[in-house]
Amino acid sequence: MQKLTFYNSAGEYITIDYQGPYILQNLIGISDAPVEVLSSRGYQQDGQTAAGDFMLARAISFGVVVKADSMQEAYRLRRELIAFIKPKTDYVVIYENDYITVKFTCRVSIPPSFGSAQESISKYKSSAISLVCDNPYLVDVTETTVPMAVETPEFVFPIVFNPEIILSTLSNRRVIIKNAGDVPAPVRVVFLGGSTNPIITNETTGEFIKVNREILPTDTLEITTEYGNKRVWIIDEEGERTNASNYIDQDSTFFSLAVGENELVYDADSGVDSAQVFVYYSNRYLGV
Repeated sequence: MQKLTFYNSAGEYITIDYQGPYILQNLIGISDAPVEVLSSRGYQQDGQTAAGDFMLARAISFGVVVKADSMQEAYRLRRELIAFIKPKTDYVVIYENDYITVKFTCRVSIPPSFGSAQESISKYKSSAISLVCDNPYLVDVTETTVPMAVETPEFVFPIVFNPEIILSTLSNRRVIIKNAGDVPAPVRVVFLGGSTNPIITNETTGEFIKVNREILPTDTLEITTEYGNKRVWIIDEEGERTNASNYIDQDSTFFSLAVGENELVYDADSGVDSAQVFVYYSNRYLGV
């Protein structure tokens, strides 16, 4: 079983699978990992010197057969497919098979194209469609959320309340996160509660992100490390965002999770025991 569900920015969707009315055929590009290998060669050098390798945009193509009970329905379904999967539109597509469900973003490079004269008299209309994925990775449908600070109870009922008794403490500032994908995964880190000069460190890679300023108890600090979307935001209680990128420590790195296990630790000059920290990430796959 394979299934593609296209969503546009309005939340509308159309499904192409093996049941119809839009039947999926000849899906190509889901398992392919397009790579550009760079190298250089010096004068009279034997062989060449590796200069890196980079993922290219992913191309996906497939066929669609429109299944209908009448000619009128066939033309209606054909028209609806043409109107929905079209150029100049960004889509989020969820791909499902019997083992895994992932998503990707794409644009249409070749829109639905219905062909031959023989098909024009048939209730079954067939079309070819091609997509281009500027971001070549297939990713988890939902983000994984990892809390780095949890409340640990330190009392047993029944008790008599006393303001001087510590009811709970924040612990687990250190956490192991497993990136089960094929490549490093960028993160989104959210700090709740007041702190001064908060820092999160990936001890597996030695990289860290530190923000040199005070975060008010009513504010939220949000850091994203994805390429093209490296941001530091301070969000106040009204939801207003302020760019705080200029407070990033100069030795910081907008790190990603390495493939496999990553040990993350957070700290701060003050407020560390009252802060709550959450790490969000999505595994990235070269193909499925």
